[in-house]
Amino acid sequence: MTLSRRRLLGQFAALGALGSGLARAQTAAPVPVPAGTPLTPGQGFEGLWNTTLASRAALEAQFPLVPDATVKALEGYTAPSGLAKGKLYAYNGTPLERLVHAQLQAGPIGTMRLTAWLDPSLEVPHLVMEFGVLPQLFVYLDYAPRTDLMLDTTSLETYYTPLSADVLKVAADKRFSPYVSPSAFVRQFQSSAALNFSAAPTLENLSSIQDLAKVHFERWLGWVKAAQPTELGARAVLRRRDIALRRGSAERDPGNALAARLFGPELSSTLIKALWGPLR
Repeated sequence: MTLSRRRLLGQFAALGALGSGLARAQTAAPVPVPAGTPLTPGQGFEGLWNTTLASRAALEAQFPLVPDATVKALEGYTAPSGLAKGKLYAYNGTPLERLVHAQLQAGPIGTMRLTAWLDPSLEVPHLVMEFGVLPQLFVYLDYAPRTDLMLDTTSLETYYTPLSADVLKVAADKRFSPYVSPSAFVRQFQSSAALNFSAAPTLENLSSIQDLAKVHFERWLGWVKAAQPTELGARAVLRRRDIALRRGSAERDPGNALAARLFGPELSSTLIKALWGPLR
């Protein structure tokens, strides 16, 4: 059955249960289709999902990760209406404390995310990778800060200042339409290195986004490999901040209310919880 635009937008907003990226993209400005090779149906989603799969495989090879058995039922689920379906995989370990890899699809639109949350033995930023096909391509790549960077200027200069040229280069690229969230919480969550934009669904743009994602991921992995352990006395404070950040980013997602309408309050609540911690 062909879905009306209004119905699709309602489904699209509901997908926010799997991440703030899709909820933010709900109000993104339309992107005109420039000259280029249009993506075939499903090509954009498959290409971006394969990008996240490659990153997840690299993480599984690098870190001792154990699948989170408490979210096993979420590895394949469907909305009661049958209009949306999703997958969510989660892993626990150290120093990569929680890895979440998820996707959602509703008709021709979909979103996915790969988030890697480190434990307090390291102070490297957390990894955030989110993509959407709406049908324009939506991107949110970030390194979530572990500390207050206005006070911790060492972390600011180590991880964020060197990326200024890259951020400005993407901002100046006419193929990409920058996105500013209406949510104050989402804007506060994002770092100064965040890449958050939409682009026309062309093969050329998909390839550029995949290149950006590869650099983003490999840079983060290099940081982790080179990082020195944090002092034992600093870890309790770091852990409290990490948990608050993880929980807040899931529970304060602007799309959660609409997600409950699509999936029902019980499944929606379970999805939100699985994004930040085991379902104990």
